[in-house]
Amino acid sequence: MGILYGGTETYANLTASFSGIVAYVFLVFKLLCASCFAAIGAIKREMNNAKWTWFAMAYQCGFAYAVSLMIFQFGGLFTGNISVTGLVALIIVRLLSHGRVLS
Repeated sequence: MGILYGGTETYANLTASFSGIVAYVFLVFKLLCASCFAAIGAIKREMNNAKWTWFAMAYQCGFAYAVSLMIFQFGGLFTGNISVTGLVALIIVRLLSHGRVLS
């Protein structure tokens, strides 16, 4: 982050760019998202199949995105910064996470 928001005022730039909820969602996404290349290599070695490795990576990234989206939208509800588009996306993700497919 220091490279992207570099300079002598790194923390001031980060504070201006990230609110509290956005920073928390960023941390949650990074925690749940696919790991480093070494861990992905270990997953490939354990599963003995590239297809299942790609599925595991996609599942981890999709799960991280869904959880981060829900946290961000619920945080927006609590702080009063909710958008209609985000609320619709939250409802769709919530329904899909329970296995109910919209038809």
